[in-house]
Amino acid sequence: MTSSSADAQRPLRLEGFVTSGLVPIAGARLIDPLRIAATRPGVEVHLHVDSTQLSPSVDGADKVFVRYRPKGLPISWPLHRTVLQAGYLLVSDVDDLMWRDSGIGGDADRAQRLRGYRDSDYVALRGVHAVQVSTPALLEEVRQFNPNARVFPAGIAEVPALRSRPKRPPRLIFAALNRSADWRPILEPLNRVLQRRPDVMVATLHDAEFHGALATANKRLFEFQPYHQYLHTIGECDVALLPLADSPFNRAKSDLKYVECASRGAVVLASSTVYGDCIEDGVTGLLYRTPAEFEAQLGRLLADAGLRLALAGAAHAWVARHRRLEDGVDARLAWYRELLADKPGLDAGIRERAGWILDPDGAPGRLWGGDDTPEVCGHA
Repeated sequence: MTSSSADAQRPLRLEGFVTSGLVPIAGARLIDPLRIAATRPGVEVHLHVDSTQLSPSVDGADKVFVRYRPKGLPISWPLHRTVLQAGYLLVSDVDDLMWRDSGIGGDADRAQRLRGYRDSDYVALRGVHAVQVSTPALLEEVRQFNPNARVFPAGIAEVPALRSRPKRPPRLIFAALNRSADWRPILEPLNRVLQRRPDVMVATLHDAEFHGALATANKRLFEFQPYHQYLHTIGECDVALLPLADSPFNRAKSDLKYVECASRGAVVLASSTVYGDCIEDGVTGLLYRTPAEFEAQLGRLLADAGLRLALAGAAHAWVARHRRLEDGVDARLAWYRELLADKPGLDAGIRERAGWILDPDGAPGRLWGGDDTPEVCGHA
């Protein structure tokens, strides 16, 4: 399926939607790609934050509406229907395996998220024209619900030049939330290192539980920050800790944190889960597979400023070559135009997979039995 040269010249109206609670984490997946797309000739862009009022488009423009992390809750159905009825190409952006129970978050939040997907018959995946994802593992999962999916790897809008590091003890940073299953295996070795190196400051973004578990007084907890400030905070630190336990949920995650850290000159010490696919161990970062390896690798990084400098430089160069959003936005726009060229067929696909969403009074039928396991994919 390819778009014609005439289709490529048509004006394109590109709109994005994100809820206000997700704005701090939507920068790399939605907000920055939209901002870059707006610099392309013939592309008009608008971002909706909570607002469901569609924007008027220029005459003759093709229309694309991208929703970031939709859950399929009933409160979202009116917008979903309005976008489809207005003739937009509707695309979901998915960067986590949100319809699996990851054990992350409070019980009520997790239950609402899983129920939203399940009770809507996965309309956020089935009832859209296409789904854009961040990893091949997510692509495989999504194609159980919708064959029209494409991977756009994690990227970063800006890769500023590396600056010289001040002569001070190194700083560590851990930037995540609700990841206790990931960091608990490394907590004891981390605390042993910190007891040997009380001069090392640890910055924690978001996770008060992790911050409280650190056996050092030389620490600081940061609350949620706007994306640009979050990146600045990373850049003020020297070593970033990226633990991920090996699980189906984590294996579908992207390497965005590595990309963010490398772009700001923070050396990464990461689990082999996910990050083993992008980090060249000993060249663009350090990997660990066991708590003992973590302790040894962290000790090396803190003791060797030359090693930190070499790893940071190589990782920064890799991100600049391979993960700048500026270099990937045109591929997204080309994909949207290919989809638009086949929109009648994609409309028929929605009617077949999730026709109920097109009915103003429609509701999904229950397709699973008493164990609440969806027959469509065999797992919750």
